[in-house]
Amino acid sequence: MATFRDSLDKIVVENTFDSFYQIIEDRFSTSRYLVPMLDDYGQEIGTHSKIREYILKFHFPTIDDDESLSVQSDKISEFDLITEEEIISIFEDCKNDKSPGPYGLTMGIIKEIFFDNKSLFINLLNRCLYKGIFPKVWKRANVALIPKSGKDLRLPNNYRPICLLPVWGKVLDKILAQRLSYFLEQNNKLHDLQFGFRKDRNTSLALHEVINTITTNKNNNLLTAMISLDISNAFNSVRWSDIIRILFEEEVPEYLIKMIRDFLSDRFIVDEENCFEFQYNVGVPQGSCLVPILFLLIADKLLRDLNTDDKTKVIMLADDILILTADSAVYRFSESTKIPLDKVSLG
Repeated sequence: MATFRDSLDKIVVENTFDSFYQIIEDRFSTSRYLVPMLDDYGQEIGTHSKIREYILKFHFPTIDDDESLSVQSDKISEFDLITEEEIISIFEDCKNDKSPGPYGLTMGIIKEIFFDNKSLFINLLNRCLYKGIFPKVWKRANVALIPKSGKDLRLPNNYRPICLLPVWGKVLDKILAQRLSYFLEQNNKLHDLQFGFRKDRNTSLALHEVINTITTNKNNNLLTAMISLDISNAFNSVRWSDIIRILFEEEVPEYLIKMIRDFLSDRFIVDEENCFEFQYNVGVPQGSCLVPILFLLIADKLLRDLNTDDKTKVIMLADDILILTADSAVYRFSESTKIPLDKVSLG
């Protein structure tokens, strides 16, 4: 049997782990970007550690949510076992040298573990599905804060948080994402006018839909008004209880609901450099494979609520919203756009 060092030699050809971790460390270190900020009470936050904690807690908040995340069933849910082929197909889409997350295991190392003992690897993941458990150790995330170009960095919303999660957990994460996506697409659970995060539905198709709508309106002697909106803090505003409720409403297989419930619970942000960690209970961890699909479920409810008027069409590309409304005169647009704009603001 090959030694662990032999396995590492297969993965690391040119770059050493020391140089690799230096790259990762640079991504975590935002010292050169962070500037003094004012907290919610108007007091200046002076130290690098406190500024970073303030930004992270802005993006990963804790709220009072009385609704339970529990799945009301003690029975063992039926599910298709995870297979060797399913895992290999996931590996084919993953690069070996992407960021390893908190524990330093790259995808290359995870692959070596799998090929060294496939049955152990597969049985572990199937045991997670059987128990409805997403291990806590895979839910602790380091966060890279990416400053938004040209924005005021004194404001916490002008940093984009990317969660660097344990890579082994990402395998299970991706399995859940693929299975949920397959169920939703096969059962026509997602709106046709949502073009984000979906296979074979991209920006070009969304643009084609816009052009067709404008052309149709013109042929009917109608003018078209377009309003483009971007939902502020869309991903870190999603309530977990809303996700679980929608999963039930869409009759998603119970084993997936159990797994997603556990996937969302007990999530921690960890900052080892500044010696703090905290738990959050709202929002979805950007960097997870499952998150875009969960966001689509929330966005789908908004789309269905907006596309009820023959004169108005609402198109979404992830969290970007385009409202197209048709009318015979320009002065009527203020009235025809009022209802969809009100619904978006309330949503």
